[in-house]
Amino acid sequence: QLLASGKGAVVTCLAKGGPAEMDDSVRLGDVVVTVDKLDVRTLMNEANTSDVKGGVSTVLANALLGESGTTVKLGLVRKGVASTLNKDIVRAPLPLNCQWISSTADLDP
Repeated sequence: QLLASGKGAVVTCLAKGGPAEMDDSVRLGDVVVTVDKLDVRTLMNEANTSDVKGGVSTVLANALLGESGTTVKLGLVRKGVASTLNKDIVRAPLPLNCQWISSTADLDP
């Protein structure tokens, strides 16, 4: 789950057992700044000044979701890291009845 910000989309929770959590590339608090070629910062700023066709959440979800087995390229800003992290995540279906990780206390030790 993502929280809109003018600086991107802040990761507020992850699907336990989902591709991002299993890959360990995305962390709670990361800011998603790009999804493939989509600049999320621009999308968020445009949302404040005009109507984005389908809404920001729909545009972002369509960019993130895709056919299982395909790769999505994320640009992430992480606290304490000077440069943007570029992560490739292979899309996969979410586990049935998956739980949502919303704090570090929900992560496996």
